Amino acid sequence: MESLQVYLDGLFKDVPPSAAVRQAKADLLAAMEDHYHDALARGLSASEALGEVISSVGSIDEVLAALDVHPATSEDAEAPEALTAEDAQGYWQATLRYAAGLGLGVALCIASVALAVFFDRNPDTDALSAISFLLAVSGGVASIIFATTHRRRVARGLRHFAVTPSINRLAARRLEAYQRPRMIGLVAGITCCICSIIPAIIIADNLGAVLLLLMVAIGVFYMIYVQAINNGYKRLAEARPGQLFH
Repeated sequence: MESLQVYLDGLFKDVPPSAAVRQAKADLLAAMEDHYHDALARGLSASEALGEVISSVGSIDEVLAALDVHPATSEDAEAPEALTAEDAQGYWQATLRYAAGLGLGVALCIASVALAVFFDRNPDTDALSAISFLLAVSGGVASIIFATTHRRRVARGLRHFAVTPSINRLAARRLEAYQRPRMIGLVAGITCCICSIIPAIIIADNLGAVLLLLMVAIGVFYMIYVQAINNGYKRLAEARPGQLFH
């Protein structure tokens, strides 16, 4: 009966598949169908019979205990493959490319305004200003998309692998060792953003605004770059041993 099958699928959705679990599920379905037909023979309506059958099943733990099925220790249950140091290194390499691509993409989007301002000095350069702005924005967006797609593809290939304690320790060491470069990058980025106001004050024309925007773009690049790398190490350092990579 389809309604009973749907109910059982939902009941067993979090149970790791194995031959024992599949057999238990088939046996339970047969018993539920017999109960359903008996209820109909006693004069219950179809909905009443269905409700009586479902209410008699109980929780999934009670069902597995009654059928003497232990999916967590079943020989047929497949343990996830362990994440290796080479896998982690591949992910971190992808994270480096992601950090560079993301930082460059955002910086280009900021710099596009600087280019538009730089070339917007007289009516004869309006077209050049618009073209430079569009090219820089397009390059920035393309960089962000490419970097994100590449890292996502690498991460997707590892999502069925389990994190091990050795990978935790390796990632924790990498994370700790990266804190000094991270702080240097953050300080450099913040300093660029703060100091960007200086050329705008000293140089009153469009060039001051151009230099301000370029310094902000450089500062933002550094901050995004070091933080993205830090998050890549942190992702594995804080993962629970045994959990799947995500």
